[in-house]
Amino acid sequence: MTLITRGAWRAGPLRPTSATWPFDWTAEITAIDPVCRRHQYVGRLVQAGGRPIGEAQANLSAVGLVPEMVRLLKAIAGVIAMSDPEDDTFADSAADCLAALLDHGAAIALVLAQLGEETGRKGPDE
Repeated sequence: MTLITRGAWRAGPLRPTSATWPFDWTAEITAIDPVCRRHQYVGRLVQAGGRPIGEAQANLSAVGLVPEMVRLLKAIAGVIAMSDPEDDTFADSAADCLAALLDHGAAIALVLAQLGEETGRKGPDE
């Protein structure tokens, strides 16, 4: 399996590809190289200009969150493995599994908020 590009992803600004309608929205995605500490090109997002800019921006934001979403999915898969008696990481306690899952609750809520999704979860100030 091929891994995704490592590092924190950053989405550049959306810009139209031409001055005539309908133009495509385009933006570049870069990743911070942890060794060189500079942004390296990952790819380009192109969305049809017939779609609203808000939708294009939401899709661009979602693409920028891919590494964090993958990290969270791996963490959740680890918690699921903890509940499998056949797995080496098995925890014979539902409380241990729940505690491990709750450790990622804030990060999950942050990603959902950035995607514009409501979690129904109250924050520390509420």
